[in-house]
Amino acid sequence: MLACFGLVHSSIVVHLYYFAIAFGLLLFFIGAANKISLKPFVNTILIGIVVAILYFWAHLHYQSTPIHSYFESNTTFQATHNGYHRYFIYILVHFIPAIAMGAMMLQDSSVLKKMDKALLPFILFFTIVLAYTIFSAKISYSVATTFEYMNDQTLNYQLVSYYSMFAFGMTLYLISNHRYPWIFYILLTALAALQLVLALTAGGRGAFVMGLAFCLYFGLTRLSFGKMTLYILLAGVAFLVVQYLLVNNELFGQGYERIMNFFSNQENYRTDNRWVRWDLSFESFATSPIIGHGIGSVFYEVGYYSHEIFLDILCEGGLVLFGIFAYGLFKFGSLLWSSIKYDRHNELLLVLFLCSFVYLCFSGYYLGESAGWLAVSYVLCRGRNYEKEAVV
Repeated sequence: MLACFGLVHSSIVVHLYYFAIAFGLLLFFIGAANKISLKPFVNTILIGIVVAILYFWAHLHYQSTPIHSYFESNTTFQATHNGYHRYFIYILVHFIPAIAMGAMMLQDSSVLKKMDKALLPFILFFTIVLAYTIFSAKISYSVATTFEYMNDQTLNYQLVSYYSMFAFGMTLYLISNHRYPWIFYILLTALAALQLVLALTAGGRGAFVMGLAFCLYFGLTRLSFGKMTLYILLAGVAFLVVQYLLVNNELFGQGYERIMNFFSNQENYRTDNRWVRWDLSFESFATSPIIGHGIGSVFYEVGYYSHEIFLDILCEGGLVLFGIFAYGLFKFGSLLWSSIKYDRHNELLLVLFLCSFVYLCFSGYYLGESAGWLAVSYVLCRGRNYEKEAVV
């Protein structure tokens, strides 16, 4: 939010801010040790330590290989090196605090209800911040430079787009789970429409898919087939109207064109950055399909993360890590779906997870995320104790 208002123009300040939050959460986590069971407390610490050690080992391994001495003065290798270290910091300030926070939330059985009560004012303020960021941006030659120019790369168009769609998912949650006067539903629907426009304007391709996922989930779980069909038709008409009204707007047109070109332009399959990295990461996986090349190795094997969570996992841990991840994902999904049947407040966790998961299918490094890991940590540590929470 500081970056949105132009108060932060340095990535160093942002990293210091991250470290301050991470350190504060660590202190709270240690203080909560006597309020949560020993098993999730110890497991959280062990997972954080093991992941950090394995990730750092990749750096030591690639430093000791001949390729390091050959490329140590090459700018591409230096960029890879910087990317690796950047996400090592993200593991320390995002991944580890997120799983710690998930375990720490166990001390309060009504934590989701408290989050629900605070959600509406937060989403309103959050949407205002995002709208200010987008509508005050100075038009440049591409959507990327339009937003990076304003915030010196501390807040890029990808984040603005995904944050807008996160707000959209939370707004759909409010519409689906609360009984408001009819005027509130109209205002919330208008708010959701604004959030969609903001996401499309910022040009996030994964954010577009994320929006479809939210609409599909809340539509299938709340509407009959007939109503679902009607709302799809109405949404399609609304989308065409928005496209007709805004496509000639220079700011909206940049982001909208970027999204549509990715899915409709066949040339992108050979030249787009993501398709190229996906090919490279799969080729790397094929050279060591069982155990992969080690946690963090994707930065050296591909040059950066591959922008696709499953390919990152296959490249780094092969079929072994992929199997572990698939099992954990299945267990998490089973527990979360069962808990939603008991208490709809658990859909907050689903929105958090979907935001993170869809984002990681198009961008980001899976160990540098926080929202999804918080949801996974909380659900797995809680196990089947959600029955007790439902009656609190």
